Amino acid sequence: MFQGKKKEYRYSIDKLHLKYFDNSNILEAIRCESSELFLFDRINGYLNYEVYNMFYRKDGRLCYIGVLSFKEKGYMMLEVDNRLLYTSSLDVIKTFEVEYGLKFKTFGKIELCCDSNVNLPHKLDRILHSTKYEIKRCGRSFATKNGNLRIGGKYIDNIVFLNKDKKDKKSVTYYFAPIHTRTCKKSQCVQLVGYDKKWEIEQSGEKSYILDGLAFATDSVHRLEIRTCGYEMLHNNIDIKYIYDNLDDEGCWKFLYLTYINRFFEFHYGKHKFTVSQILGIE
Repeated sequence: MFQGKKKEYRYSIDKLHLKYFDNSNILEAIRCESSELFLFDRINGYLNYEVYNMFYRKDGRLCYIGVLSFKEKGYMMLEVDNRLLYTSSLDVIKTFEVEYGLKFKTFGKIELCCDSNVNLPHKLDRILHSTKYEIKRCGRSFATKNGNLRIGGKYIDNIVFLNKDKKDKKSVTYYFAPIHTRTCKKSQCVQLVGYDKKWEIEQSGEKSYILDGLAFATDSVHRLEIRTCGYEMLHNNIDIKYIYDNLDDEGCWKFLYLTYINRFFEFHYGKHKFTVSQILGIE
C-alpha cells in the first residue's frame, strides 16, 4: 500500500489550553480595557464565572486569539483558537503573558498531531492485529492466538445515511488502547486516535486553513493524534515549562510527539525491537 509513494508528514498542535496563575489584576485590567494591544469581549451567558473572547490588535485589525475564562479560583484558562495554531502566530501568546505579568501553570489540554499523505492509522491498526510481531507495552505481552487484539485499534465506521434504504460508508476512525499513567485519574489517560483529516475537513466545510499549509494536501491527509494534559505530562516527567517556552518550535512538538507515541507499543521480531515511529517510518 506504500510502495512507490514518498511518505510526507507534518507535526503540529491541534488543541492548546493554557492555564495561568491569576494575579487578580488581570480582571481589573480587562474591565478597564486599558491595553493598546488586546481587546476583551465578555461572553454573556448563564455561567457563574467570567468568560471573554480575546483579540489582538495587529496592523490596524483585530485578530482572534481564543477564549479566556476564570472558572477556577486563583487560575485562568486560555483556550487558544485553532487557526492560531496553524498560522505561525503563537508569539502573540508570549506578548500576552508579558503584557499582563502572567505566570504559566500548566496545560489544561494539548493535542499533538502527525499528518501524513499515507494512511498511517490503518497501517498501525493492521500491524497490531497481525501475528508478525510480538507486541508489548511496559514489558508485558498482550498477544493472543488471533493477533494482538487486546491492544489493537477499536474502529468505528463513519456512516452517512443517504436515505432510509441506502447508506454510504465513509472514513474510519481508529481508537487505539489508551495509556494510563500511574497516579493519574482514568479521565487523564493518554489517547491515540487516527482518522482521515482531509475527509473530515471536506465534509464539515471548516478549517480549510489546515490543508492550506500542507504541501501534500492535494493527495490525502491522514492524522495520528495524541491527546493528553499537563497533569499527566508532569507525572510522566516531562518539562512542561520547556514545552511552553518553545511552542513555536516544530522540532519540540516532533520530539514530544515521538516520545508519546513510542510509549504505546513495542514491536518485537526475534531478537530485534522496534518502536512505533520506526514501524511507521516517521522518525
